[in-house]
Amino acid sequence: MIISFIGFTGLGYILASFTIIYTKTASFESVLSYILLFLSGGIISIDRLPKWLQIIGNTLPLNSGVELSRSLILCLQVTYEDWLKVVIINTIYFVIGYGAFSRVFSKSKIKGINNTY
Repeated sequence: MIISFIGFTGLGYILASFTIIYTKTASFESVLSYILLFLSGGIISIDRLPKWLQIIGNTLPLNSGVELSRSLILCLQVTYEDWLKVVIINTIYFVIGYGAFSRVFSKSKIKGINNTY
């Protein structure tokens, strides 16, 4: 779903911000990938997670996009609120990601990038 790509781009901006700040982010990104896989319902159904993890999982762009796509494929009723939820979640992720990247990038132009390993 094209709308979900906007949220994924926001997540990409957030990870790029960490890469500018910290030089070694590969292990962090691996851990984050497993957490996102777990919270998106890829391993365990979100309904089986504790309530507080369900709340986090339901606000991920991956989960909201997959749920909407699943409903469309199965010809289930998709309401205006469902579409609006997906658009809002993905827009929030994009705005936060782009804002974080812009701020980190502008500071790195002034202070320089940390090149120490």
